[in-house]
Formats: sequence, structure tokens, C-alpha cells
Amino acid sequence: MEYLYHYTNLSSLALIFKNKTFRFNSLINMDDAEEVKTKNSPFLGKYCFISSWTDIEAESIPFWGLYTDNMSGIRIKMQKYPFIKNTYRLYYYENGKEFDSYIPESLLSRGDIYAVPTLPFLRKVEYTQYNDLIYPKPIDYFTKNSDGTFNFEGNFNDINKYKRDSWAFQSEWRYGFVIFPHDKTGRLNMQFEANGDDLPFYYYDVPIADKAFDDIEIITGPKMNLGDKEILRLLCKEYCPKAIIKESELLIN
Repeated sequence: MEYLYHYTNLSSLALIFKNKTFRFNSLINMDDAEEVKTKNSPFLGKYCFISSWTDIEAESIPFWGLYTDNMSGIRIKMQKYPFIKNTYRLYYYENGKEFDSYIPESLLSRGDIYAVPTLPFLRKVEYTQYNDLIYPKPIDYFTKNSDGTFNFEGNFNDINKYKRDSWAFQSEWRYGFVIFPHDKTGRLNMQFEANGDDLPFYYYDVPIADKAFDDIEIITGPKMNLGDKEILRLLCKEYCPKAIIKESELLIN
């Protein structure tokens, strides 16, 4: 079994346990502000939603500092592909060909978007110094019609694939999907120059399979206090009794 690691806060873990979901955020919410930019538009990456993990097994001081409150959060160790897989057939995806996906039916059945998984759904971020890769060009052809609608041809799959070398310390893996908002008639309703106001949501919570909790491991942050450790113990007792809780090996004042 292969595993990935995710740093977050105790309050977020409580919601993960209670709702059995992981949150996918739009790239517009990422700490790396370059991610939302493309050659076509400074905001086009907003239509891509991701959940970020790392394959670094050892504890990371930068991660504790960046992604938990004062190094007092938690690190989750979880098996790859913890999400629920289903089989679908959608007229707008692969010409109606049957396919398996971890995207939940609640998202695919919405009447205001087309949802498409990144290919692959989980992939390792590639780090580079080349702007041509960091800023992809997902739209190859674009025309605007007299009625305000538009047509375009392109490929959004390279969005969220590359980051600048400066972020290589993250050794990041990402689950991802892309949405294309549309109106009641099914015509695309996307605002390429808007900063996110046109998005139907800024995040989406994707369900986790029950079996993914069977071997979950949680490390407490190096500065977590005794009260929060007790809260963590009670959370696991209530929602995830199989969870293994470990203390950080780091000693940080």
C-alpha cells in the first residue's frame, strides 16, 4: 500500500472525520499566486480544483510552519486514492463513453457546470524554471458570438501540473478536477478576465471511502498543547477508533 501525507489543523481534521470528506480548493485560493495564471488569462486557473499532499515521509518543518497554526496542527498519513470510485456515463465526457471516476455524483449531476477530472486524477507536481510550462496556454482557439456566447478549443489538463523550482521542497502530489460553468441551455458561461466572482463555488468537499480510515496515521504538531492532544484523542475515539496517533519527533521551542 502506498501512502501520502497532508498537513492541516485540528479543526479541519474534525470536519474530515465528521463529514468523511476532503476539501478541493480552486487554484485561486493557493498560496502560490502564480498557479491561477495562464497565457490566456491571469485568472483561468480558477476553474481547476485540487487537494494537495506530499510524498515526504519525514516530518517537514516548513510544512508545519506553513500549513498548521503555529506548528500545533496535525499531519495525516493516508493511503493513495482514499476517495470513493464510481462508474459514470456522461454525454459531455469522452463522447458518452463509460468511465470510472473519483469525482462524486453530486458534482457531476449539477445543472450549472461540466466537471472533468485531470488526467491522471492524482499526479505529482513537476518543478521547473520555464515560464512556458508554469504559465500554460489551455485555450488554442477562441471566438465570441454576436449573442454573447463563445466557442473555444483547448486543453485544461496542464493547469496545476507545473510549479516554479522554488516550491520543489514540497514534493507535492495533487488530486484534481476542472469545472466549466454553463447556463440553463448548456452553453458555457465562463469569465476569463474575472477574478473568481463567476465561480459557483470556491471549494468542493469530496467523499472519502470508509476503508481509507482503516490505517490512517496522525502525527501531532511539535507545538501542540496537551489540551488539543486530548481533543484529538476524543475525536479519534468518536469518529475513527482505528487511527494511530503519534507524537512529533521534533523539539521546537
